[in-house]
Amino acid sequence: MSLVLINGVIYSERGREEAVVIRSGKIEYVGTNEDAIEVGGSRARIIDLRGSVVLPGIVDAHVHLDEIGLSSRMVDLRGVRSIGELKEKVRQARDKGKIIKGWIIGRGWDHELFKERRMPTRYDIDQVCPDIPTLLIRVCGHVAVANTKALKISGIMNKVATKNVEVDEKGIPTGVIFEDEIGSIMNNIPKMSVAERAEIIEEALNMLASHGVTAVGFMSCTPESFEALQILKKSGRLPIRVMVYFTYNMIKYLKALRLRGGYGNDMLRIMGIKIFMDGSLGGRTAFLREPYSDSNNKGILRMNKKEVRNILEEAHSLELQVAIHAIGDGAIEEALNAIEDSGIDGSSCRIEHASVVNEEIIKRMKKLSITAVVQPHFIISDWWIVQRLGTDRARWAYAFKSMIDAGVKIAFSTDAPVEPVNPWLTIYAAVTRGRYENLELYKYTANECLTFEEALECYTNGSRRALSMKEVVLREGMIADLTIVDRDPYAVSIQDLKRVKNVATIVNGRIVNLSL
Repeated sequence: MSLVLINGVIYSERGREEAVVIRSGKIEYVGTNEDAIEVGGSRARIIDLRGSVVLPGIVDAHVHLDEIGLSSRMVDLRGVRSIGELKEKVRQARDKGKIIKGWIIGRGWDHELFKERRMPTRYDIDQVCPDIPTLLIRVCGHVAVANTKALKISGIMNKVATKNVEVDEKGIPTGVIFEDEIGSIMNNIPKMSVAERAEIIEEALNMLASHGVTAVGFMSCTPESFEALQILKKSGRLPIRVMVYFTYNMIKYLKALRLRGGYGNDMLRIMGIKIFMDGSLGGRTAFLREPYSDSNNKGILRMNKKEVRNILEEAHSLELQVAIHAIGDGAIEEALNAIEDSGIDGSSCRIEHASVVNEEIIKRMKKLSITAVVQPHFIISDWWIVQRLGTDRARWAYAFKSMIDAGVKIAFSTDAPVEPVNPWLTIYAAVTRGRYENLELYKYTANECLTFEEALECYTNGSRRALSMKEVVLREGMIADLTIVDRDPYAVSIQDLKRVKNVATIVNGRIVNLSL
């Protein structure tokens, strides 16, 4: 049976059309309502779009599905304006029993918003919750604060100062932790069953589908989450395409999977591995060539060139991509050095974030055929970035236009739950760059604003290319991965781009979300 969409707005290669016919997962016809109904046949399902606009399917190239699903169960700390308010949120969670596996877990705080102008400590959290282990993760995911009970359970209270454990003048942990130490605490939280994990991932996928996302790159996937995805796929509960990236410590697991039959298909496939070169700008753990302008440190380089080169070579032997988290210019340079030394085709590598660059870095990325997977909404969230980098480096923060003009391949993502899953907030940020929020960064980077057409290309075929997926164009014979929205984004003002709403999502010719 075919699916016929009529009374829509379809910008095909031939111009503006009004109807689409879909059959067997592909676009069979684009044209007039009358002809579409005829092509669809008497048994076709006909949907009146009522003027809605059909676009190629949006693809988010970098998300964390399990964390998106868990977000609804965590304490939401976004927008909290003081440590007092943070403590009250924790107290309410304790009193209401908002507990995950015996722990209180929160995410989303940003100390740059706090009136106290400091990070929270274990002493703050102990005042309202001394008896339940508590872990509160900063919005970036690279910094957290834990209460004393959580630190004792994890053995961190007995640790001496390291780059990932903050201590006071007496050498006693303050509760603030960074990078890998967050994982060492989370390892003490009882594991979910595979069925529970499948449930939260399904929630995340349906949320993404409701915003018009047709495919995602699932970063830092675990074997348990991959098993949950397989369950969803076998039971017909996988609404969108999922391309999976494991962390490097799962390389033996990936070798075994390859021997047992390969990496999957175009609905669920293992694409590669993810490694971390540095941390985040918000936590001052992103690795810069020169010290931060508001601090005397350069950040943390988590892997050196030799380590990365060895991983690249091993991944290449397994026909896997390598997604390299590198935010600071120092980390990006080290990653590019490793790729050059390895002699491996750079088209099999992605730089995740690429937040701080310069002309030379961009030229090298182009020469090596590297794909940059970027998150435009960071522009809005990182409103403090000029102070952190200084005006000279801020000019090269989130330099998407310069990358595109130089021929660097760009893909868009949200890094959700770090940023909202709504792709129209991402597109709005890429096109306006904080102009209407009066962000200081706009003064130095207005020339980096993208057109809507450029932003949409990055979010559709740019992201599909990053995930080694076939491109989607609105013409006959192409894959029917479509995003349908309530207004024409080509015609609205740039301020109204963030108000565009999804009304239907089609993946492989199947409706996975419909709110018309």
